[in-house]
Amino acid sequence: MCGRDQLWLNDIVSQYEVRYIKAADALMRELAKQKDYAGVMQYAVRAHELFPGNGLICYWLIMATYSLSGADMAKKEYFRLKDDMTQEEIDVVTEHLKKNSLIRYEELFGV
Repeated sequence: MCGRDQLWLNDIVSQYEVRYIKAADALMRELAKQKDYAGVMQYAVRAHELFPGNGLICYWLIMATYSLSGADMAKKEYFRLKDDMTQEEIDVVTEHLKKNSLIRYEELFGV
């Protein structure tokens, strides 16, 4: 395959990745509204297998962990996931955690 064909294919793959992440986010939002945190965890784990450094997916893992197991476990999950994320993705996670009214951000990070 020549370089131009590879670029075209990469563009298509990227489009499907964005679609998948948006669909997974919408699903996990709905599950969270229903307080189905085990369902959020199930889909977040699967999405994380596909996109390990994605901040939005990591947020859902942390949120589900917080809801199911408490702040201490969520904090451990955050630091475990942090190693695979860029600073930009860490900022995405932080922003979502601060906006979530169910999560006490200061309880997680002592801020």
